[in-house]
Amino acid sequence: MKNLQLFTGVRKHFWFIGLAVVVFDQATKHLFFTLPAFRQPVEVVPNFFHIIRKTNPAAAFSLGPESPQFYVIVTFIGLGLLIWFLSETPSRRFLPVAGLGAVAGGAVGNLIDRIFWGEVRDFISVHWYDIFYWPAFNVADAAICVGVAIILIETFRSFKAPGENE
Repeated sequence: MKNLQLFTGVRKHFWFIGLAVVVFDQATKHLFFTLPAFRQPVEVVPNFFHIIRKTNPAAAFSLGPESPQFYVIVTFIGLGLLIWFLSETPSRRFLPVAGLGAVAGGAVGNLIDRIFWGEVRDFISVHWYDIFYWPAFNVADAAICVGVAIILIETFRSFKAPGENE
């Protein structure tokens, strides 16, 4: 039965990686949003990296509607798709499973924020002097980006050229 295979072999790492991302994401958000030392921006690397407190009621880059309910629904649909992708991923392929776990963990980390806070809490600010600022992000956002990159790389690596041996 395919459903039982979601928790065995390489696929069990999906759940461990996802849980690790959620725990690390929520722990860092709690740390940076509750400790008095972080009430003001903290310069970690001059002219490049700060810890800040910023919230985002919309999606990535502050795009999309400011509706927590919309993103909760979309996240549950996305998580369903991720689990389906997991079930379709060959059981011997660790990296795609790890990528899916990172994306799922990031989605759940931001989902928790939307449910309990109504918006996502961001705290990482990367910039180049006062010239270029990347939008603020958090551990969940970084995990989603890394997970998607892993999935894309592994997808392209799995394609075989015409005539190439299997």
